Amino acid sequence: MSNNHPLPARSNRLRFSLLLLSLLAAVVVGPLFENDGFGKYLQLSFLTLVFVSSIYTNWNRRIMFWVVGGAAMIGIGLHWGSLFFPNGSVSVAKYVVGFLFLGLTAVILLKSILVEYQAKPDALLGAACVYLLLGFMWALGYSALMFIEDAPFYFPQFDLGRDDHPHLSTFLYFSFVTMSTLGYGDIIPTTPLSRTLAWMQSVTGQFYLAVLVAYLVNMLPNSPRAVAQSPKR
Repeated sequence: MSNNHPLPARSNRLRFSLLLLSLLAAVVVGPLFENDGFGKYLQLSFLTLVFVSSIYTNWNRRIMFWVVGGAAMIGIGLHWGSLFFPNGSVSVAKYVVGFLFLGLTAVILLKSILVEYQAKPDALLGAACVYLLLGFMWALGYSALMFIEDAPFYFPQFDLGRDDHPHLSTFLYFSFVTMSTLGYGDIIPTTPLSRTLAWMQSVTGQFYLAVLVAYLVNMLPNSPRAVAQSPKR
């Protein structure tokens, strides 16, 4: 696990592919079954896979491996522990730790893309992972907010009691709708903190797509700009 010996492209592609597949399972497949009896276990399994894939993505960076690995173990323990200790404190802890862990993973991955893979096709695969990590991260943040504030969101389609909380799939939907600036209006932030988080995510998502992805496409070896900037032999 040394930084002096970069991994071959095939290994990088495998790490990014595993993380991307686990994220797609968590944000696409998991919500489809969340209302079923086994749905919460399936979603937790996918979330665990995301955490484990994030560890594998950073395994060649010794310090980050242990930092990310330790945070992942805490997050996994809290999420599975909430099945046996379903109280507000555990729920807040699991969502906050998950929020911080996915944010840390996104920052590390984004840094590696900009520094190590900016002119390689693997960078686009990593960029897709970062986008899904950001959406998933904010969904966990919104879920934590439901336990921290009193009615931070208004759900016209739900008849929620004071102690009722929507499934994670609801906040995954709201997160990606917000980040893509669709703004359907079927879930409405009602407190200063929830509104601030919503507009920050919206700006982050648009900035990410408009600036970073366009930059990476221009840096690819076969793009006209990259060919024009390459040294002549």
